[in-house]
Amino acid sequence: KALQFKNLFLTGDISASGHLNVVGDITSSGIIKLADNKEIQLGAGTDLKLYSNGTDGYVVAPVDDLILQGADDVFIYAQGGEDAIIARGNGAVELYHNNAKKLDTVSAGVEITGELQADTLNIDGNADISGNLTGLDNVTSTNYIIGGHTMNDIDITSEASDADDHLMTALAIKNRIDDIAVTL
Repeated sequence: KALQFKNLFLTGDISASGHLNVVGDITSSGIIKLADNKEIQLGAGTDLKLYSNGTDGYVVAPVDDLILQGADDVFIYAQGGEDAIIARGNGAVELYHNNAKKLDTVSAGVEITGELQADTLNIDGNADISGNLTGLDNVTSTNYIIGGHTMNDIDITSEASDADDHLMTALAIKNRIDDIAVTL
């Protein structure tokens, strides 16, 4: 038989088995503790689970998406409180490696600190490169701008010229030297 109380105040330890059904709010001024592998389940269909297996902590949304939303910024930290991901309200998303920022979204696109390694790189639009391009095996384009002058339809194995400049690749120079050596 069910007991009903308008107000019930208990002190000390309380042990219960079975289910505790509460209509209304549960308020605690202390810590709620659960044993390892015991879950806090939220939602009518267990839409969200919070638990620890004794080694790792889990937040699981087995039914659908997991949405994290802050009033402003959202922070995800790795071990020792190291920055891992920071999503700034109305601003950048920052990705970190070993607590050092490596990627930053900005209004114009993305800024990368350090080296970008990729199997392929496709650039739609203009590429402004300061520094050297090394290790080029194959470069093709229909329009190169060098020293402010446009050169059309060249590839890495040939030479091209316009009215003011002359461009030769290392392979073209080698071929030219080989041709000179043959004619001597």
